Amino acid sequence: MGMSTHVVAFREADLKFKEMKKIWEMCDSNDIVIPDEVDAYFDGEWPKNMEGVEININEAVSEYNFNCQQGFQVDLSKLPKGVRTIRVYNSY
Repeated sequence: MGMSTHVVAFREADLKFKEMKKIWEMCDSNDIVIPDEVDAYFDGEWPKNMEGVEININEAVSEYNFNCQQGFQVDLSKLPKGVRTIRVYNSY
């Protein structure tokens, strides 16, 4: 069994998150197409996490290797607006 390390950004569940989630749920329950702005806010995925939105930041993350050190580095200038947390986790 292998292990992989992931680096994602996280936009917390603020007032805008709650409003966008409410719009998504109303549209979904009434079989209405999700508005583009709401769909983009949630990166095209159902807002399942009440903590906020996990955002893929592959374009800001690069591998780091130097003198027997191996990991990842994040270019903060490439993070999307509203990101307040970067989450690093391992999965098996």
